Amino acid sequence: MIKKIFSNQNKNGYYSFEHAILPLQYPINNWKIIGKGLDTNNRVFERNNLILKITFIESFYSSMYVNALNDIHATLHPLNIAPKLQWMEYREPYLITIFDKLETVGYPTAFEIGETLAKAHIALQEIPVKKSYPWIGFYGTPDEFKIIIPQITHQEIRKKSEILLSKAEKYQIVETHQYIHRDLNPTNIIKTNNGLNIIDWDMAHGGYCIDDLAMSICCLAPYKNNESLLDFYFEFINGYRQYKNKEWICTYEKNIIPAIAIAGLRQAVGGWFTDKGDLSNPYWPNIMNRLNTSIKLCKLL
Repeated sequence: MIKKIFSNQNKNGYYSFEHAILPLQYPINNWKIIGKGLDTNNRVFERNNLILKITFIESFYSSMYVNALNDIHATLHPLNIAPKLQWMEYREPYLITIFDKLETVGYPTAFEIGETLAKAHIALQEIPVKKSYPWIGFYGTPDEFKIIIPQITHQEIRKKSEILLSKAEKYQIVETHQYIHRDLNPTNIIKTNNGLNIIDWDMAHGGYCIDDLAMSICCLAPYKNNESLLDFYFEFINGYRQYKNKEWICTYEKNIIPAIAIAGLRQAVGGWFTDKGDLSNPYWPNIMNRLNTSIKLCKLL
């Protein structure tokens, strides 16, 4: 459906848009596609210093997306931890957003990522949550996973989920409900001259910081080597503690293993349930990596 609103590539590899899609102050020609990603519901383009993102969203959810993105970027951009949102409008069935383009200057360290996530969590504490998401992969609890795991037909996912469930049962909600990112993978972090920016807040919703912390570790950590996995984990946590040390000492440290187990279950069990047992989508290798990261950290820590 996304392809219906822009032309095929011209001979130079650029795309053009219908006049009705973009406001008059923005050009409609010579946009270069830069991101197809694993989500077939969106496309990302660039032109000079602009980033254009077009996302298919059902109208039922559109106002929640618009309110959340407006509030999040208005809060985080002044702190140099998210790009400036220049323009946004929902034109059924597409959410169309234009951002300032960020210039990448290198690769961030685990410490820098943890530090930036903590800054974002603190800044977002004051924003009323206006968006939810209808997916067990975001909200699944141990009691729900107990019901689903025995029904999983994929042997590896079922066995590893049973291991995680024993850890997840100790999970306790220990903090205030607020906006969290929930998809902090390597493609959503950009290092600039002004520091790290976190992008792609489309999946943000109300949740708990410890869940975001645990899910971010599962999405980012190199799971194949135990030594590098632990190095990443401790460096990431040390960065996060630069701004949220009190929370770590009082509540997060004793709950991080159950939270990591829950993160693995939300990825694998939630993903299996949502996709009705079909593992053919291109994002499933990432889900399996995150499941394996969760398993290893629960054993190593």
